[in-house]
Amino acid sequence: MNNKKQMINVTAFNGQNVLLKLVSFFEKRGFQIQSINLFKTEKADVTRFNFMVLGEKMKLKRSCNQLFKYVETIDVEFKKEAR
Repeated sequence: MNNKKQMINVTAFNGQNVLLKLVSFFEKRGFQIQSINLFKTEKADVTRFNFMVLGEKMKLKRSCNQLFKYVETIDVEFKKEAR
């Protein structure tokens, strides 16, 4: 396995249990969350979540395509692999 730290930015609408849903999404798929950061945006009803996740890049990208069905997600962005 080629498990490396991956930075994922998720922009989602605020709602009930959004953070819980996002964390459980990654854990159910076997990814280990290293850190989470939350940021307010210009819009009051939107939050940006930064996840540092340990896992395979291709498997993570395929899984994150399902995020749009799981939570009211606006955007999912992958950053370069973290060291």
